[in-house]
Amino acid sequence: MKRKNKWFRAFVGMLAGIVLLTGMQMYPVQAARKISYQKAVSMYNSRMSYWARRNSKFRITYDLRNCPIWRSYRDNGKRISARSFYYSDIVRYVFRDVSGDGVPEAFFYSKNTHSIVLLTIYRNQVRLLGTFRVADFYPGYVYYNRKNKTFILNTMVTGRSSTKCRFQIRNGKLRRLSMLSSYSAPVRPDGRNASTYCINYRKVSARQYRNYYKKYYRYTSRYSWGP
Repeated sequence: MKRKNKWFRAFVGMLAGIVLLTGMQMYPVQAARKISYQKAVSMYNSRMSYWARRNSKFRITYDLRNCPIWRSYRDNGKRISARSFYYSDIVRYVFRDVSGDGVPEAFFYSKNTHSIVLLTIYRNQVRLLGTFRVADFYPGYVYYNRKNKTFILNTMVTGRSSTKCRFQIRNGKLRRLSMLSSYSAPVRPDGRNASTYCINYRKVSARQYRNYYKKYYRYTSRYSWGP
């Protein structure tokens, strides 16, 4: 028994020596895949160039204009060319971390198609998360809540109506958490407010709308489109 214990202690000592010499760590893969801002931007531009050369098509996954007030806007499922996001002088972008993992996501806006594509880097690969159809107006800011790790996209639908959508990225996938839509009607001669407010396709009062907005749509950062 003593001899077996002696051999066991020798084996453990030898294994510890190998670990020290090779610099083995608990999570070596994660450390090796840390991506800098510059590297992330380079990866995004390279992937967009690849898709544009192949004339790939992006399928619209979210039509942000579609809401209870204006249901006539339904571009979901339609396909747009990747070239409109690359071979054009009217493309805007935002490179910011909106998933909370320390690596920036990429938003590209095409004025030709009035749409936005969102990319992320997951497991060291560029992944297309979603394509958003927005109104013909210039897109609003990208808002980010650092505490909840959520981001918000706004779009005008008409001159008097708009939508605000809250999203979250987890495990390389995008999920829409909620949507607010509103229509600011002209004031009636009797002074009554005929405006319409909705939360997730359900009509609510102006007070409910404001309370929901204050609770879920607060942001800590506001990102403008470049260049």
